[in-house]
Amino acid sequence: MLALTARILLTFRGDTLDLLRRTPDANGTIIYPLSRRASIKDIFEGLGLPHTEVSRIILSRQEQTFEKIVLNGEHYEIHPLTSAMPPTMASTLRPIPLASYSFLVDINVGRLAGLLRIAGIDTEAVEPESTDSNTVQRAIDEKRILLTEDKDFGWLVFVSHADSAGVILLRFPGNARRSLVRTIVQLVQEQDERLLAAFVVVQPGYIRIRRKP
Repeated sequence: MLALTARILLTFRGDTLDLLRRTPDANGTIIYPLSRRASIKDIFEGLGLPHTEVSRIILSRQEQTFEKIVLNGEHYEIHPLTSAMPPTMASTLRPIPLASYSFLVDINVGRLAGLLRIAGIDTEAVEPESTDSNTVQRAIDEKRILLTEDKDFGWLVFVSHADSAGVILLRFPGNARRSLVRTIVQLVQEQDERLLAAFVVVQPGYIRIRRKP
C-alpha cells in the first residue's frame, strides 16, 4: 500500500502546459499525490494531458515509456511534440511511428492545419480564394487526404475522383473541438493505411470508414 504522503513531481515543458487541468507553479511543476498504483500515462489522463501530445518523458536523464509505473519521490520532465520530434519519428514512446500521411485542410477548418503541423503532421491549408475545383486538384496533385466539415463537398471529391488520396469528414460541435487534434492523431495511429483512398466520418466517440467498391 502506498504511504499517505507518497507523491511525484511532474515538470511540463512547452505546449503541454496549455493542456493541463491543474495549474503548475512558475517552473511548470505539479506535485501529484499518489493514492494508487498508476502508470505515467494514467497520471497524464488524470491531468487532462492527451498522451498523443507528448514526445518525451524523462526520469533521471533516462527516457521512459507510457507504461512506466510511477514511484514515490520520482521527478519526471514531460516534453511536447515539436517539428524536431514529430510522431512520425521512431522514439522510446513510439517505437512504431505514425505513418507519414499528408493532409489538406479545407477552409472551414483552416486553423486545424497549424495545430496539426505543431503535432508533427504534414498539413497544408486551402487558400481562402481557392475554388472547390482548385482545392480538389491540389489534393490530388500533392496526394493529400482532404479534411473538411462540408459533407456534400467531401462526398463529391470521394465519388468523383478515383485518384483522390481520401477524405475525412469532421463532425465536431464547438464544445468538443478541443479534442480534434488529438482525435486525428489517434486516428492515424490506429487506422494507418485504412485511411488511404477512403471516406472517413469522424465525430466524438465514433469513426466510420467507407471504401470505394
